Amino acid sequence: MSTQFISIDSSFDSSLRHAGVARAERGIAYLHELGSSLAQVFSAGLAQGWQAMCRRAAEAHGANPVQGFQALCSRSAEAREDARFFATAKRDPRVMHELQVAISRHGGA
Repeated sequence: MSTQFISIDSSFDSSLRHAGVARAERGIAYLHELGSSLAQVFSAGLAQGWQAMCRRAAEAHGANPVQGFQALCSRSAEAREDARFFATAKRDPRVMHELQVAISRHGGA
């Protein structure tokens, strides 16, 4: 009866590595690089497609894409200011009272 031991430890000398194992490792490394390259190309294509779609939609509604982007940025800046103001109103009852009075004046928006 003979006993054979198989070592799966990769820390041994690379010259002792089986040729099939080396080819498989190179193939896996190649597929990994190919996959990451394809993912980069795909995401870049999605970004360009999204920009083109937004540009066409803006032009269809008669708006300049730059003006549309500026309007979007100003809306987000206004939303940040509103959130900051409401956070202040939560901490200060005087500000909350003024906010409630303004809301009641404008019909409870």
